[in-house]
Amino acid sequence: MGRFRGKVMIGDGGDSRLVAGMRAQANFVEYAPFVLILMGLIELGGGSAFWLWIAGGAFILARIGHGWGMMRPAPNIGRAGVPSAPGPSWRCWRGGNRDRLCDAGCSCPDNDRRKDRPLMTRLPLIGLAALMLTAPLTAAAPDPISPQRLSADVKTLASDAFEGRAPGTPGETKTVDWLVAQFKAMGLQPGGPNGQWTQSVPLIRTQIGQGTMRAGAMPLVQGQGVYVSTVRPVDRVAIKDAPMVFVGYGVHAPERGWDDFKGVDLKGKIAVFLVNDPDFEAMAGDDAKGRFGDRRMTYYGRWTYKYEEAARQGAIGALIVHDTAGAGYGWATVTAPAGENYDIVRSDPTSRILLQGWLSGESANRLFAAAGLDLAQQRARPACRFPAGGIEGAGLLRRPARHHRPRRKPQRAGQAARQDAPR
Repeated sequence: MGRFRGKVMIGDGGDSRLVAGMRAQANFVEYAPFVLILMGLIELGGGSAFWLWIAGGAFILARIGHGWGMMRPAPNIGRAGVPSAPGPSWRCWRGGNRDRLCDAGCSCPDNDRRKDRPLMTRLPLIGLAALMLTAPLTAAAPDPISPQRLSADVKTLASDAFEGRAPGTPGETKTVDWLVAQFKAMGLQPGGPNGQWTQSVPLIRTQIGQGTMRAGAMPLVQGQGVYVSTVRPVDRVAIKDAPMVFVGYGVHAPERGWDDFKGVDLKGKIAVFLVNDPDFEAMAGDDAKGRFGDRRMTYYGRWTYKYEEAARQGAIGALIVHDTAGAGYGWATVTAPAGENYDIVRSDPTSRILLQGWLSGESANRLFAAAGLDLAQQRARPACRFPAGGIEGAGLLRRPARHHRPRRKPQRAGQAARQDAPR
């Protein structure tokens, strides 16, 4: 506006008002990055949004006040910020007289001099800088993550004192009590029903008994060549003369253009899957390559999905071929629950598969060989070309299964609120 009003295209044209405007703009350009950096430090230092708003507002007000102050008359201020003798004080802005102070009789033309600006025009910026530097100190800094503390917590919860932490056992009660104590120490408030720390979740607990099963002529011992469990509330799991059907990785993902089932009928049959995603062992040029993020393991690679999909396909059982690299853990981890399983109480228990479990790599090799198939070759084939083929030989699985509903499992609930927050 100053250039337009004074018809000045380049320089200041000797217009003191334009000079003042140019100085105000230059100061803004000079200090804006500094202020933005300080605001970033406030956020990185854990400062609250309140202080960011205060700092930003103070910066804007300071710049407006600075520009306004430069265009207003000001009293004489000495070098130390103390009022000097009465009388107007001017600063010459032409040539070598730029830094010379002169009185009312100064030879500088009126349009080449302006009143000396007092220190108070710089005070808003000084206050802003002090505010922004001290704001991170007033904000509550979060506690740093301590690897030593995490390790200590894991050792505590994994100790014998917590008895395994299984739902419905005294170990669970100890675990929940310990967690609640930790939440309180962190300053959290309960977020459960009626202001409680926990909420009730009805569960069922099942456990398949020990013994020998048979797949065709091949015996399978629970916990050795095979591991099975159930989440159905039944007293016995009995599957007789059910064909086993190998269906690759057992993935139905239309959004990725993938279907291992290809319309095969699994009703009344036992599905046999490979663990992980279809592209886990895919090579360059294979149909599966890159469709599931290579070795990142999507939910399609999880055993929970495979059992759920087997139930949706109508199978009565599902067995996953164990592979340490594909599963991410060894056979000992698979068998650790000793046939025990948990599930929430469902209105339709038949929505869950009757029998779910794993085949050891050795048992799977023998089972495939008995059906005239080579498991290693099946793994090496491009996954989407897996044949949905049966494994010859009927399966006979009869195992007693204990089940009961344990007391309602406390589900931890909490909301992040500091102790000094309004109650």
